[in-house]
Amino acid sequence: LDGAADGIVVVDHNLRLLRYNSAMQALCGHARNRVLGGVAPVVLQFSSTDGTPLHGADYPLAAVLADGTPRAMELLLRQPDGANRWISGTFSPVHDPGIPQPVLALAILRDITQQKEIEQMQRDFVSIVSHELRAPLTAIKGFAKTLVLKDDELAPETRREFLSTVNEQAERLARLVDDLLQVSRIDSRRVRVEWTEIAIDDVDRDLMGQFHSKWGSRRIQIDAEPGLPLVRGDRPKLEEVLINLIDNALKYSPEGTPVRVAARTVGDEIEIDIEDRGIGIAPEDVAQLFQKFQRITTPATRDIGGTGLGLYI
Repeated sequence: LDGAADGIVVVDHNLRLLRYNSAMQALCGHARNRVLGGVAPVVLQFSSTDGTPLHGADYPLAAVLADGTPRAMELLLRQPDGANRWISGTFSPVHDPGIPQPVLALAILRDITQQKEIEQMQRDFVSIVSHELRAPLTAIKGFAKTLVLKDDELAPETRREFLSTVNEQAERLARLVDDLLQVSRIDSRRVRVEWTEIAIDDVDRDLMGQFHSKWGSRRIQIDAEPGLPLVRGDRPKLEEVLINLIDNALKYSPEGTPVRVAARTVGDEIEIDIEDRGIGIAPEDVAQLFQKFQRITTPATRDIGGTGLGLYI
């Protein structure tokens, strides 16, 4: 039993724990020498997938002992710290040839928490990307259709405005596709770094032009130490990192406040800081910030679009 990768327990007809392997000890967080002989519902606290605690006749091991029918199900297993793990469990009766009712029950449990998290990420991915694709596609389709049907009726400035909107939305789609491709390369460890000499001052100036066209009225304050030396790096990737950080700062800070970009020499490196005066982040949300498809949802951020990929990249 101790060689098995899955958690295994055996209980008698009183639900007392008779066997309890090493994998089960790691799975539920209770030391074997402290729980053997104890009752299973105290050690293995199961809930249904909707969070309803399973007690009495609904407790899987008790149900198997009562009717002798094997069961396979997904459950939540409570940890000593109060958190839950997703579990795939098989519960089986153990018979004595001379006795009709089961004499023991066997449970084999596998931790599927990571699998469930991946499934949730996939659902989030479909939901977020569908939403992010729909808005620009709707705009492109609407303006393009108007241009096709009423081109002769439109004033030149109106036609130019419509075409500009189509172009902006197409660029938005292109950025989304680029982000998804970049995430794919990161996850499969196919990111290639092309090393060159980079002047940080030039990078800052180029980026400011991009942000001025996108954000217009927003003020970005550049605070670069004079005479910064050249650095070794991959300029497109460095620009992508800075664009994502600055864009995030602008997106989540109030309209009238500046975003400050500072660059200075620290030893034999150059340190770049992006500082905003935004709405802040709750301490419990900080750990999620740089995870894929994670977005902090509060009343203040509900109407702010995004895929949750910028900070991950």
